[in-house]
Parts: sequence; C-alpha cells; structure tokens
Amino acid sequence: MKKWGVRIGTVLLILVILGFVFKGKIGYALIKSNIAPTQSFANITPPPAPDYSTDTSWAALPQTEDKADFTPEELATNDAPHDAAVFFIHPTTYFSKLGWNAPLGGSEANTRIDDLVMPGQASVFNLCCDIYAPYYRQATLWSYWVLEKSGQDALDLAYGDVERAFDAFLMRIGSRPFVLAGHSQGGHHLETLLINRISGTELRERMIAAYPIGIAINPVTFAEKAPDIPVCTSATQAGCFVTWNSRGEKSDIWNDLHGAVCVNPLSWTTDYTEVKAKQNPGSLAVGEQTRLDTGVTSAQCLEDRLLVGEFQTDIYTGLKLSWGADNFHVLDYGLFYASIRQNAADRVQAYQAKD
Repeated sequence: MKKWGVRIGTVLLILVILGFVFKGKIGYALIKSNIAPTQSFANITPPPAPDYSTDTSWAALPQTEDKADFTPEELATNDAPHDAAVFFIHPTTYFSKLGWNAPLGGSEANTRIDDLVMPGQASVFNLCCDIYAPYYRQATLWSYWVLEKSGQDALDLAYGDVERAFDAFLMRIGSRPFVLAGHSQGGHHLETLLINRISGTELRERMIAAYPIGIAINPVTFAEKAPDIPVCTSATQAGCFVTWNSRGEKSDIWNDLHGAVCVNPLSWTTDYTEVKAKQNPGSLAVGEQTRLDTGVTSAQCLEDRLLVGEFQTDIYTGLKLSWGADNFHVLDYGLFYASIRQNAADRVQAYQAKD
C-alpha cells in the first residue's frame, strides 16, 4: 500500500503539513513559496469554462465507462439499482502555483480525480444511484489560506461551475429523485448549493439526502440559512444531510472544528455512542493494490469530530497522511466505504417506499 500513500501524500502536501506543524512565519512562507500562485486572481485569466452538455466535462456519467463504476468484489450484488441519481462534487486535487483554478482536459489534477476519487469516493454510490460527477475549475489548495483575497474569488468561480453542472444534471435526470454528495472542497460547494438551490424550493422534496463530508458545518448557522434541511439522526431519514471529520487521538492540527456537525457513519446517529471496529462492514484503500477489509476501525462522535480508533488491519500501512498524524481527512470516505454504500441504498429505498 506504500505506492497508494505516496500518490495521496505528494511533495506539495507534505510541505503543507510542515506549514501547519511548524506554525508561524517560516511555515507560512514555506508553503506559500511552493503552492501559492505568483499573481492575484484578477491578473490571471482563468481556464476555459466546461461545457456540461458534452460528456467530456464529466468524470462520471451513467452511460460512460469510468472508474465510478468500480465495485469491490466483496460488495458485488445482483440487486438492480433504484431509480435515483447522485450528483457528486470531487475534493481538491489541484495544488499548482500556475493559477488559481484548475484547467480541464488531461491535467494532473484530473488524473487524480479519475484514478483516486472516482473509485475511492464516488463509486460508493453506484449501488443506489446513477452517478453524475462533473469536472469543474476547482480552486487551488492555496485558496484556503487567503479567503479574504484571491482565494475566495477562486472558490466563487469554482462554485459557479458546480451550479451550472447541477443545472445540467437536473436536465439529464428529468423528474427523478436525487442524492447530493461531495468531499472537502466539494463538500463546501455542496453546502452552498444546499442553501442557494435546494432549501425553500421544490427540489427539496426530490432530494433524498446530502453527504457534504469532510467539512465543518455549524448547525446553528446552517439552520438559519436552510431551516428545511436538518441534520440526519437516523439511517433512513430523508431530506437531511450528514457530515463528519475523521480524527484520531493524536491529531493536533486542523482540530479546531468549532462545534461542527458530526453524524457517525457506522450508526448514522449524532449521539456519542462508540461503534466498535467489528461492526464496521468495510474500509477501502485504492491504488496500486485496491483492497477492502472489514473491522478496520471504530467510530465515535465527540462533539464536533469523529474519533477514529486504532486500525485493526494493515490496510493503510505506508499511507502518508496529507494533514499530519491521526488527521484522517483523506480517508473520510474510505474508512467507512461499505457503510456509506449501504446507507445510501437504504435511504433511497426508504424514500421511494413512501411514494
């Protein structure tokens, strides 16, 4: 699994880790020199916008062969999928200093989406739904350090693509119900989409559930903006959202989640009950050796974070964690792959049973 870890923990991300660990001017200067664009957002021409009427602007579509079609052998089933669709927004895979937003078409960032994100995250929904996953001009990682400046402009441009892709998604699926999902930057864009496009509209009734995973959502602030989209508190509740941020006991960076929502992905509740590792139906590693193991780790919501227990197998041996020791951000989906997969199918089935 070492090669898999290396692919996630790139040199640039290691520099980001050092910036967090060695906080202050030296750490900031180190990461800035390696991933910060050399010009402001206003002085860089963004890449051409994707055309979502064409299949090439999508990382996954139901009519194309792509890596979101991947299913671990252990989870293969003959069950027919339910008549639902998922709109999946990928996380940040662009770390370049060449621009504020990622270009599309053959880029290294897109290769990471195709080879890692589609099989490792988006594929979790292929039991319940047809998968629609757009490429978009994602904001570069450095954007999160300068949100008051060019970073926010870059994120706004990325969200504009996501919203246009969502409109194209709605055209493609007709009147079918849908699931919304994302991770990290994709989760942030999904949170905005829930507020701007779902809450208070007829689309709210068609939304089975939302999975904006790996972001800190303040429940009070979100409820003020989207009062009709509650936190999910049971495994088959509809019209709600789930999220969590996976951390171990040793995590000491990006640990300040400010009362964020935590839904346990093994119990699908918000209480503080620990679910033991033996009840985890499957964790996934994707890379040179793709592997699914059961009983890998426990999970327990502790206020604003999901406490992940010590791994019980060697599935992630050699993994270079992008955000430091015991910060399992890159594994928010992988650690609970089989549980998420079954939960999405259960929510779709429960939603459709009400009709």
